[in-house]
Formats: sequence, C-alpha cells, structure tokens
Amino acid sequence: MKIIVWGIRGHMGEWIVRQASADPDIELLGGADAAADPEHNIFADPAALPCGADVVIDFSRPAAIDDILAYALANDSAVILATTGYDERQLDAIDRASKRIPILKSGNLSVGVNLMTALVEETAQKLGPAYDVEIVEAHHRRKVDSPSGTANMLLDAVKKGRPDLDRVEYGRHAALDPRKPTDVGVHSIRGGTIVGEHTVLFAGDDEIIEIKHTALSRVIFANGALESAKKLTKKAPGLYSMKDML
Repeated sequence: MKIIVWGIRGHMGEWIVRQASADPDIELLGGADAAADPEHNIFADPAALPCGADVVIDFSRPAAIDDILAYALANDSAVILATTGYDERQLDAIDRASKRIPILKSGNLSVGVNLMTALVEETAQKLGPAYDVEIVEAHHRRKVDSPSGTANMLLDAVKKGRPDLDRVEYGRHAALDPRKPTDVGVHSIRGGTIVGEHTVLFAGDDEIIEIKHTALSRVIFANGALESAKKLTKKAPGLYSMKDML
C-alpha cells in the first residue's frame, strides 16, 4: 500500500511515518507540508507530490482539503481525513468527492474512542432524562481548536441517545440561569503535554457514571489510521466512519 501524508512534519505526521516505516506492507511515497524537503519527497506545492498513492492520510488543517481532494481524485486514491473544523462548503466538497473515491472522515482514529462512542450513545439512551450529561476533554497546550473533534463525536453520540437535549453549553461563566434538564455541557482543558483525555459524565440523583478514554501516546492514532487505510482501499466509493472500519 502506497501512502501520502498531508501534514507530514506535524506531531501526528511524524508518528504516521514512524509506524509506516515499521510495516513492510506500506510504502511512504512522501508528504505535503509547509516546511518542504524535496530530498525526502516532502513538498509545500501539492502539484510536486509523487503520483500513485493508494491512500492519502490527512493530519493537517481544514484549509488543505481542496488540494487533498484534487490529488486524490487525480490519482484515484482513498482518503483518510483526521482533521476537524470543516465549513459547509468544504463538507459539501468532501461529500461530492466521496461519490468517486472512498473517504474515511473521523475526529478520532482510535479503536478505543470509537467503541466508547457507541457505549455513550447506548448509555444516554438507557439512562434517559433522569441523568444530566457533561463532556470534559483535555489536551496539550499547543492544541488550537476547542472543543476537540472527539468531544464533538461524543456530543453527537449523546444527542443520538437523548434527542431531547436541545442546548449545548460550551463551558460555563457568570450566567445566573440554573442548569436546564435539556442542557448538555462541553468543557475543554488545555495544558502541558496531555495527549488526550475524554470523559462523558452521567450525573443522576445520588450516583455518577463516567465513561472515560485516556490516550497515553499518539501511536494509537497512527496505528488506527494505517490499519483503517488498509481496509479503506478495499471499499467502494463512499463516505465512511470509523464504525465501518471496526
């Protein structure tokens, strides 16, 4: 399997390279990054990238999506999008491209997190409105987006299980209104070198249930991306989630 990595010199890009290099079934053709290094097939200009990738793995920024899709469509490559924060135009472009190539779009490529998402949906549905729901996520000081893509995945899972939840409180400040039964809180923490922690808290009368995932290193995301890439190359064109890869 031949791969191109977008954002190859970022933290996740480096982990992809490390894990791919240890897998004899994977050939790294090169990557895209603002810090070009043509000697190692790393280019700032997407037009200079080597052709023929089976899969493009993206851990960059939403602004790169047009170039990623252009490369993938020209090379008939599958695409793994681990970036979040796309606007409506970009989401529409992804959807249109998925009619021609297989695309996996996920805010988190960890197997554990995606199993957690399924558990959260089921728990929210079974516990119902007798339990208040809060989501807390923590990441390293360099992470620029909040809430995280994983927190948004978990929020979607909670709302699928509890369609009555109609207002999201992102953090809380000096509001005088008490918590409403149909609220769900989402809170972000940034500091230090925290790789990633996500907790969904179900608080009822006299008891609390927590479902939590802690990432101890980025290797779980790199391995999830590479294993998913192998499966994605065998899929028909379409827009997939990690549920389809489990």
